[in-house]
Amino acid sequence: MRVAAAVAVISFALCEHIFCPIEREGDFAEAMSDLASEDPTTEAHCRSALLAILEHLPDYHRAVLESARRNLKQDVTKCLEPLIPEQSRDAFRADLDSLCSTAQEEWAAIRRVKGRWNAQLGRLGNDDNNWERAQLWGPAAANIRGNGNTQGQANGNPRNRPTPPTPAESQQTTTPSSQISICMWPSLRATNEDGSLTILCGLALFKDQIIPAEDEERERHERRASRNDGRNGGRRIRAISFREGS
Repeated sequence: MRVAAAVAVISFALCEHIFCPIEREGDFAEAMSDLASEDPTTEAHCRSALLAILEHLPDYHRAVLESARRNLKQDVTKCLEPLIPEQSRDAFRADLDSLCSTAQEEWAAIRRVKGRWNAQLGRLGNDDNNWERAQLWGPAAANIRGNGNTQGQANGNPRNRPTPPTPAESQQTTTPSSQISICMWPSLRATNEDGSLTILCGLALFKDQIIPAEDEERERHERRASRNDGRNGGRRIRAISFREGS
């Protein structure tokens, strides 16, 4: 579950700083988004003009890309680096820098298509067809409360890991998007004169998948409370004994 949260942090940063139709933030980007909904043809023309300007200003373009990478890495490391062992942090920073470069290269090609492509990390109304269940490699995410066996144990898997469903099984277990607990990886949508179309589904954790994590957190809290009660009880007994001895 911690890995899922880390992926969600990185995904949010990618959508915020790199997976953008234009390399501008603030009111202008929002205005272009509104224009794409009202007049996709005009938005495509304006966007192509902006991309052409960047091509004629390579130094400025490099500065824009570097600023996006710097902001992304700052956001991600602020959230995740305290959770990473100190001896692994240099490798993490290097991998994150490589991810930024690859994301910018791939997104640059996507932005040049005629339609406007958006990376969506979050629900927009009734979008049940835009999200797939993320597969968790750990104790079975679909366990119900009170079930002492995990899916891995039930399947005789000695490593206690669930077996991923087949594509056919995945299609049969579609869950309404209203049951999403957290969006882990963005969906990819294209907007043009004919409307909006989902190109790639995003990955999400649904409420039934986080039940094991909720149970684990509740049990940890109960154990901590029990230890505190034990220590406090010992103090009370010693205090009573002291008063009686006096």
